[in-house]
Amino acid sequence: MGVKFHISPVSFYQVNNKMTKKLYETVVDFLDANGKETLLDLYCGIGTISCIVSKYVKKVFGIEIVKEAIDNANENVKINNINNVEFHVADIDGFLSLKEKNNDRDNLFFNNIQNEKVDIVIVDPPRKGLAINTIEFIKKISPKKIIYVSCDSATLSRDLKEFMRNKEYQVSKIKIVDMFPNTMHVETVVLMTRGEGQS
Repeated sequence: MGVKFHISPVSFYQVNNKMTKKLYETVVDFLDANGKETLLDLYCGIGTISCIVSKYVKKVFGIEIVKEAIDNANENVKINNINNVEFHVADIDGFLSLKEKNNDRDNLFFNNIQNEKVDIVIVDPPRKGLAINTIEFIKKISPKKIIYVSCDSATLSRDLKEFMRNKEYQVSKIKIVDMFPNTMHVETVVLMTRGEGQS
């Protein structure tokens, strides 16, 4: 997709390159951006999605708990001459459930994000899915679109119910990408848009 990446041994990356390309093409398709949006990429890893979507939006903020992955992410924006992406090392789930135990830099960043007009949120969490605090945080900043990339259909289903509670968000599109043929494991990409319960 025209982007190069440096990956350290401790950083996560999808191993099926052909299907990974289809996965990210689906994310871009669901993005349907006009170039003026601010995007928040949670669990951003080495910045793969952040870098790929950066040319379609005005600004990207990427958040990841693994410092080595963020080191890779910062290197990747330099490799690709991308200047509208900003990465932060932070535990989004831990921060939102234990604010008083996090450092001042994390506090300032999350306070600033809540004051930003975030138009799109992309989440690509581990199998455990999203913490309830993370879901509440996303609903609080009220993006027009949420793109959820999931590797576990059970936690995806659970989290979608929370987003759809009180008609706050509705599922607009779903696409499944078969990352590991002949196994039960698939990646699911879901586009949610603000529903009747949101202004």
